Amino acid sequence: MHNVLSRQDVVIDSNCMICTLRFSKVDQAGIDSSIKISRALSGNMCPLQFLNAYLESCPEFSVPGPLIRHLNGDPLSRYQFTAVLKNALFLLDPRRENNQSHSFHIGAASMTAKLGWSAEEIKMSGRWSSNA
Repeated sequence: MHNVLSRQDVVIDSNCMICTLRFSKVDQAGIDSSIKISRALSGNMCPLQFLNAYLESCPEFSVPGPLIRHLNGDPLSRYQFTAVLKNALFLLDPRRENNQSHSFHIGAASMTAKLGWSAEEIKMSGRWSSNA
């Protein structure tokens, strides 16, 4: 499936993971793009630790195929993934009941702006073409 993040699309090292996106709704030209997710420097919410724990808990998920899948190997649908994510975020902080998967995109843009990134750098990292 070309629109599913596969295990082979994710490269993990000790400091970051690089995900090759072969399909996304912001990809108007059909060109693969990559995003880099760095290890969290503080706190207990490190995406690399979570991904490694997930892969270690299900060794069969370390082989080629969808990265996030059901036990039978079928990929989670976008709807299923966002529903589970929304419920998990609500359990972490019920005051933020409107969190969505898009909240990460917005949060990353806000964080990089606070770090002093230019508008062009933020647009490039978020794969945005508009100035909105």
